[in-house]
Amino acid sequence: MKNLKNQFTVIAITLFLGLGIISCQKSDIAVVEPASNVKSEKSASEYAKLMNARANFKGYPFDIVEIKRTDNLLKVTVEGGCDTQAYRVIWDGVINFTEPANPTMVLGSTNLIISHEPTSQVQCLAIMRHTIEIDLKLLLGNAYTPTINVLISNASKVDDKIVDPKGVVTTKK
Repeated sequence: MKNLKNQFTVIAITLFLGLGIISCQKSDIAVVEPASNVKSEKSASEYAKLMNARANFKGYPFDIVEIKRTDNLLKVTVEGGCDTQAYRVIWDGVINFTEPANPTMVLGSTNLIISHEPTSQVQCLAIMRHTIEIDLKLLLGNAYTPTINVLISNASKVDDKIVDPKGVVTTKK
């Protein structure tokens, strides 16, 4: 009886470890939660796909109305769609660092794209505004530095905004 218990214990531990190894496989898409109040992920391929598709976009368009940056928190106000949860933020996974001429200069830049992907085909009766909150420190992890510019792109149209570390927003031309 004792031998049977030991065999069962060994089998259970082996199964548990095997499932743990399988669940830790790497993929191109890394879901990052709770970096924002919407789904956020790091994926160079998804970022490139959305950037390439926006010139011929055929989904539900939206507008980026306002961007506010306070330290590591971005608040992006968008107009369109019925539900905030239908938006997602994709980081391309790259931070381009520059050699500063002096310590007060910006040290880098990174790219995000916001996509609107409703789960239902129901159109809203009114134009709605949503605020997407993105915690850059959580999304970018160890690569985060407070002295980076963030390029925020709209996946439904060619519309890019640059937010500097002080929160100044400019439109990329």
